Amino acid sequence: MLAGWADRTSVAPGQRVRLFVSTTDPTYSVAAYRIGYYGGAQGHRVWTSGQLRGHRQPPPRLIAATRTVTADDWSPSTSVDTAGWVPGDYLFVLQASTGGQTRIPLTVRGPTARGAVVIVNAVTTWNAYNRYGGYDLYSGPDGAYASRSFAVSFDRPYQYGGGAADFPSNELPLVALAERLHLPWTMSPTST
Repeated sequence: MLAGWADRTSVAPGQRVRLFVSTTDPTYSVAAYRIGYYGGAQGHRVWTSGQLRGHRQPPPRLIAATRTVTADDWSPSTSVDTAGWVPGDYLFVLQASTGGQTRIPLTVRGPTARGAVVIVNAVTTWNAYNRYGGYDLYSGPDGAYASRSFAVSFDRPYQYGGGAADFPSNELPLVALAERLHLPWTMSPTST
């Protein structure tokens, strides 16, 4: 078991981001990749951790009044400084010592939302459909709309997309194409 989430969906260049990781593996590592074209590779590694000690975090808790699932009582596992990172989309790839893998998306915002192309990640949509802990905004554990969550928390892993929600299937191909075509694009500061 390996799952994780970041304390922010986006940062300005140079801001720190904390990662919260739960695993049953003794150790794991983290690598950060900037997403783009890179000759077709779609990612360039910009940072790696050493081996980190695995730790199983508490199970997510349910806030009954709103049926909100949150892992906000997890302890931070590591902190990453984004100094020198170019604005764009990034994926943290968590690799467990026994072979399991998951991902955590992060946006490094541009200083403005000016550009021929502005890309805004749909993080609120990703979270609306995130069933981590059994609830999303559309259905509850029994699959019924009546048992759905009334509010969702960003303080929990994404259950789908290999831990990166819809980013791999929706935003990643767009970002890679924008860079392949050398379009002057930026990440909107409103994608927080």
